[in-house]
Amino acid sequence: MNTKFTRWDVEVISDLFNNRDKEFIYRIPISTTNVTDKWYWSKEVSETYSVKSAYKLIQDLKFPTGSPISTDFWKALWALKCPPTVKDMLWRFVSNCLPTCGSLVQRHVRISSSCPICNRGVETVTHFLVSCSFTAACWRSAGLYGGNPGDISFGEWLQDRFNNWELRERHMGGNALLGYLAR
Repeated sequence: MNTKFTRWDVEVISDLFNNRDKEFIYRIPISTTNVTDKWYWSKEVSETYSVKSAYKLIQDLKFPTGSPISTDFWKALWALKCPPTVKDMLWRFVSNCLPTCGSLVQRHVRISSSCPICNRGVETVTHFLVSCSFTAACWRSAGLYGGNPGDISFGEWLQDRFNNWELRERHMGGNALLGYLAR
């Protein structure tokens, strides 16, 4: 674009683009005002991008207002006295960001979506960690099973369990998950 005359620079466009693209470019209206464009980030008062505000935006999109996962639950999860790797795995479970068979099939990976342990249902985070017959037996043997979660997410199920468990049981729940995954 020739900014001095507010028109397209035909010579530059002809050198860089094919006929079809040139036509598209020429159809783009050029502003007649002489205002300089500027980059800004609408999620910060200063209009300057920050990783913190981008992370907050992602979390808000992932867990919108009214999300069943409460702030108190997250605080309780991070306050657990267990190795950081257990907390990280719990966060991954609750965030539903594990490559389960079900999620891989949704991403067009050509595999069976069935649970490789019980072969009875689609392997989701909730199935893998709660509904699968093997996992349910593990929860029962630890005395921590809370019933079939139905259609709720693993995060909602775990939050419900956390609300019902005493502090000792919360640590046991985290360790039970770690023991199950170590197999």
